[in-house]
Amino acid sequence: MTKKSLMIAIFIILLIIPIVSAQQGTVTRSFSTDTPYPDDDLVITITVDAEESIPEQFFAVDDIFPSGWTVVDTGDLDNSEANHMKGANITQPQESPDPVPDVVYQYTLHAPLTVGVYTFSGKFMFDGFSSEQDILGPTSVTVQWCSMTPTPETRDCGPASDAGECVFGTSTCSGDGVDYEWGSCVGAVYPSLEICDDLDNNCDTFTDEGCDEDGDDYCNSSMTTSGNPSTCPSGGGDCDDSASGINPGVTETCLTYGRTNGIDEDCDGDDDFEGDTNCNGCVDVFDLSTIGSYFGGTGPDGDLNEDSEVDIFDLVTVGSNFGDEDIPGACSG
Repeated sequence: MTKKSLMIAIFIILLIIPIVSAQQGTVTRSFSTDTPYPDDDLVITITVDAEESIPEQFFAVDDIFPSGWTVVDTGDLDNSEANHMKGANITQPQESPDPVPDVVYQYTLHAPLTVGVYTFSGKFMFDGFSSEQDILGPTSVTVQWCSMTPTPETRDCGPASDAGECVFGTSTCSGDGVDYEWGSCVGAVYPSLEICDDLDNNCDTFTDEGCDEDGDDYCNSSMTTSGNPSTCPSGGGDCDDSASGINPGVTETCLTYGRTNGIDEDCDGDDDFEGDTNCNGCVDVFDLSTIGSYFGGTGPDGDLNEDSEVDIFDLVTVGSNFGDEDIPGACSG
């Protein structure tokens, strides 16, 4: 080789070396999963690895994602152009001799409902490159309901949580080699209507809520009671669970002159002592006699309906309640 040829070869090598060295910087894409579910989120990571041996002062990256995906979070990238995620960094040599640092970008997309293979693409470039380069790493994801590789995938299914009596079921992936979908939910126990039984039936982390709101140890009559729950040890049948003075264990109040207070205090379905003029617990002939004694008067004795007149209406009140025993055994004495 002549001296002139050698010099030409060295010159060509010197021209090539910076380009080759500068191209050692890389940008790589990775996915949080390569088989996202439809209508699920996918995190894409873009890793910029600058070449430390070359003081690279600039890089740019443009990752292109497929149509049909919705942007959830751009991270530190720019999404001003549809379906593009762009990032760049530059250092000024006169201000800092340090090269651009390694950078990790992340952005989040929401997968479409349509299953299938979706392809990503993109370019990157460092300041010493002669041309753009393809972003390295995987370029596609397969949106599918589940995976059969290496074994059929399983997942929890059924209730929103496994609190209380609720139990997650199991769904297993199945398919024909092309399309895959989740099988039926097996073994799940779902929330049910809350009853008074010391259990969290509706799976809201609370037990027997609504069973004894007034704290009188009697269960609300509108709730189903099973067994003898600790919430209401005295039993059920509380017809007004907002008032502790009303429950099956309370003695009904008898007002003077056989008038009623309009409250079923002992929850027996009857406004007790109505027509019982002497409050002895039994509507009997003595009450008829009281009405007869004051008949035609203006009351208050015998005026059961408080219309300032003892009349046929008061007599009917006694007659319609005749024989009512508001105190056990009162009419048999």
